[in-house]
Amino acid sequence: MQSIIEVPDDIKDFLVISDCSDFAEDRYMLTPELKQIAKDIVETRKLTAEMRKMNLDYLNATLLYGPPGTGKTKFAKYLAYKLKMDFAFLNLANLVDGIMGSTSRNITKVFDFIRDKKCIFMLDELDCIAVQRGNESAATGGEMSRITITIMQQLDRYKESKVDCIILAATNRIEQVDTALQSRFAIKRQMIPWSNEMKEKYISKFLRSLAIDITDESIHEYVVKNSRCQQREIEADMTRCIVEWIKNGRKDYRLEHIRIK
Repeated sequence: MQSIIEVPDDIKDFLVISDCSDFAEDRYMLTPELKQIAKDIVETRKLTAEMRKMNLDYLNATLLYGPPGTGKTKFAKYLAYKLKMDFAFLNLANLVDGIMGSTSRNITKVFDFIRDKKCIFMLDELDCIAVQRGNESAATGGEMSRITITIMQQLDRYKESKVDCIILAATNRIEQVDTALQSRFAIKRQMIPWSNEMKEKYISKFLRSLAIDITDESIHEYVVKNSRCQQREIEADMTRCIVEWIKNGRKDYRLEHIRIK
């Protein structure tokens, strides 16, 4: 569901703002680790308000890192739903422009637009542009380092201007993110891949919330065969198989994984 906030034309290719009030909580798996991260973010939000009363700058910013498909974006949407805030998604990989200086200018435009918005502001694919300064290829002419500095400057401005948004950044490769940029985040947490047991619980909760009949044995067999699949792939499998189940007159739901060669 789209938000009623209208994104300006010059940044709408990079920034998407959504209303998460229709988030399907009944089929979302909130692990103990995610529950603790959510609690930390909410507590940091309260702490930020207390710090401001003391005229001290503090920014509610969290850096999530872990393998692809571990649910970083889904968690951010869940948080927006629980806190009754809009979800603003900025994919930094899509923001990179071949024109020197354009990427930094576009980042500044996005941050200026979000400044007065009460939302979960997610910076995805942080490692694509916020590289360790000094390790950049000479071919880029220092552009990536300038982009990294721009992001740090914008986060510092947010900290000083006391914005109401909650910032969540995500990366699959934490070791490639500049250490000075990492220090801008009050919370840094790893998204741990699920165990097979957790995957089985998730599949059971997801499908049975839709009144789809499937045996525990079938779920177990799927997970054992596809133990390397992460949350995103599992959800894609379940959705694809639901389509086939509907085509088959809602009979004999079969959960299978299609490997892309």
